[in-house]
Amino acid sequence: MNARFEKAAVLGTGLIGGSIAGGLRAKKLARSVVGFGRGIDNLERARKLGLIDRGTTELREALDGADLVVLAAPADACVALLAELAKLDPPMSANAVVTDAASVKRVVVAAAATAGLGRRFVGAHPMAGS
Repeated sequence: MNARFEKAAVLGTGLIGGSIAGGLRAKKLARSVVGFGRGIDNLERARKLGLIDRGTTELREALDGADLVVLAAPADACVALLAELAKLDPPMSANAVVTDAASVKRVVVAAAATAGLGRRFVGAHPMAGS
């Protein structure tokens, strides 16, 4: 089976982001999965657990060449990440799909529109718990 994505960038490697990253790897949906976080601890834990191929605290490095971007952070953090993403040129692959796992949508969808993502942004919702 061929990977659907060359590079997936998972922005946030906590419980939900780590689960998404692990699923991408387990199903071989991406050739590489890069985790992004503000601190190294979750990134290193995710790498040791085999959830990501590598981790970085540099947003540009995480996004460089990514054709799938998953925002896996609280809504306010997703809004801040989208604002940062809009400043990077080019932030990711021209055809990248961007999605999120925030619990609320209105502010995240508005931030994605402001970031110029248009139809490339697909709002999602995490399915977590038992």
